[in-house]
Amino acid sequence: MILDIALILIAGVMSAGSQEIPVTVTPAAEPTVVNLFLGAKRESNYSFAASVIAADAVATTYQIYCQSGALDMPGFPTTTCDRDDPPWTVTEGPSTMVGILTTAIESVTAVLDETCVIEDRTAAYCNYTFSGNSMGQTTSTAYTTIITGDLFTEYPVVVTAGAEKLPVATGQPDGSS
Repeated sequence: MILDIALILIAGVMSAGSQEIPVTVTPAAEPTVVNLFLGAKRESNYSFAASVIAADAVATTYQIYCQSGALDMPGFPTTTCDRDDPPWTVTEGPSTMVGILTTAIESVTAVLDETCVIEDRTAAYCNYTFSGNSMGQTTSTAYTTIITGDLFTEYPVVVTAGAEKLPVATGQPDGSS
């Protein structure tokens, strides 16, 4: 009797094994990548990720995270960028880029504010302001630069959140006619 039950169970398992079990394979979604002007070309290979904060047909605001690359910025605490660095807020449209990066180390706060007018996606006319505050003392410096030729670079940035906010570009802000 036990042998009969065992044979029935084995026969059931074997017949179940010969049936096809439906398997659904869903391909992974391709990541959304946007090409952004983020200031002059850097000497190192960089990797950036971003969250979309807000968007309309004229401009998109991103929170940019530097994933990897070498930094060469006076006053910043490290020479490489990584996911632990503070994010950078960038608003970019077809002919403008405004970026703000704030970092704090102990009692010192530093801010980089850049505003660029972009011409034909081949040149940028940028104003940079660096300011710092330490124990109530503020200092700042500003300069203007023109970025052209090989120094004008748009970096591929992987959108990790908020891609659904990206509009179809029409040239008109939401609510405009």
